[in-house]
Amino acid sequence: MPTNNALEQIRKRRKAYWLWVPFGAMAGLSLIMLYKFTIGVPPKWFFNTLNFLWVVIDFVLLLRLTAVRCPSCGKPALRASLLFTSLDKLRCYHCDYKLSN
Repeated sequence: MPTNNALEQIRKRRKAYWLWVPFGAMAGLSLIMLYKFTIGVPPKWFFNTLNFLWVVIDFVLLLRLTAVRCPSCGKPALRASLLFTSLDKLRCYHCDYKLSN
């Protein structure tokens, strides 16, 4: 049962990460367009702030994803390369425990 919980956490966090990448960029573009149509040309600091926030949130979501603990050894089970790995092939980075069914 703990394996299913770990896999469920991985699925949710991976989904949140992959939804953030395009929709975060679209939200930033929408803010820029809103600023442009209401106030005028956005200053350079506005672009830099939005880019910085997008990258910070991206890294936070990635760190949350890789912080999932292995049900067997209790250590963080994953690497960042998990984003491109099939969930059927997941194994703990430390003890090689198979996380999938």
